[in-house]
Amino acid sequence: MKGALIILLIAGAIYFFLVKKQAEKTLVVAEEGISAIDKAKNTAQFANWAHITQALSSYVNNHGDYPDRLEDLLPNYIHFENQLRDPWGKPVRYEKGNGSVTLRSAGNDGEFNTDDDLIKTL
Repeated sequence: MKGALIILLIAGAIYFFLVKKQAEKTLVVAEEGISAIDKAKNTAQFANWAHITQALSSYVNNHGDYPDRLEDLLPNYIHFENQLRDPWGKPVRYEKGNGSVTLRSAGNDGEFNTDDDLIKTL
């Protein structure tokens, strides 16, 4: 009887150790998954900017200057309003300067002018 009890205690300890290790792995994967999702959204934003950049270039070719507002690209140069939003659902900020424009995404935190902003200047 004593031997059976020792075997059960050892089996229980091994089971507890394995479950704990699996839980730790799951937590690490979940934390890494969040950053992987953000990386994917960053990549998607840069791909979206390539589309917006092409639309801006076409607009300049037809009108001689950048539009005053990003929404002026609708519907002739950009067909869907959601293409003017970043992957987090926030509107892309458009800043027109002398002969250049800057596109800005607020990034993951949803706040402009923070370290995670994504910026493209043309």
